[in-house]
Amino acid sequence: PRATPLYSSAASDVYKRQLSPPCGSWSRANYSHRPGPKPVRSRKYPWGIPHLLAGPAKRASSGNEFVHFSIRAIVAAQNCKRRGRRVTSLWEHPEDLGATPKGCPASVWQLPQVRKAYAEFEYMTAAGYQCQFNVDWAKPTRILSDILSLSCFGYTGWPRFDSNEKYLGPLPRSCGHRHEEQMIGELPDGGFATSPKAAYPPGMCESVSYTHLRA
Repeated sequence: PRATPLYSSAASDVYKRQLSPPCGSWSRANYSHRPGPKPVRSRKYPWGIPHLLAGPAKRASSGNEFVHFSIRAIVAAQNCKRRGRRVTSLWEHPEDLGATPKGCPASVWQLPQVRKAYAEFEYMTAAGYQCQFNVDWAKPTRILSDILSLSCFGYTGWPRFDSNEKYLGPLPRSCGHRHEEQMIGELPDGGFATSPKAAYPPGMCESVSYTHLRA
């Protein structure tokens, strides 16, 4: 089943692909001081910290598999373009906000394979806050796409950092809102605060899908 999207894009004249691999093991929430899963990857070891125990190692491997598939999907789409087919793609994942007090998390946006996935074809990347879609959380998010009109999602350009891996942009330090929604740690009634925010806000779904379909 995982090969089906790659086969479909190779066999179709028009194809649109939207990718959002699970970000649990890539989330900077793993580096918080709150209860919850601990880091299984870092900036130095993006594919998995060496010598993990079996459980964390499996978690890292699962996260890797989804990301590897997403990279292959975009590369396959570019091969279709070379054969004259019209294929567009979009990848969404949390913004890379750099170092935390507990270390520097890994990010898919630092992977050379991701940055080179579109090869010679034009693409855009932009970061934005999800609260622009009328939800009570900021959740900095980045998209990467060959749909250039998606630049309206936010601030364009790859993440920038200082010599200590502290985030410099392109997102401004604040979204300009005051949010009450808990974003990290355990919820009072159980579960983790990140789980309900895993899905796109409805307004983001509508905006991104509309732009994607019109491309």
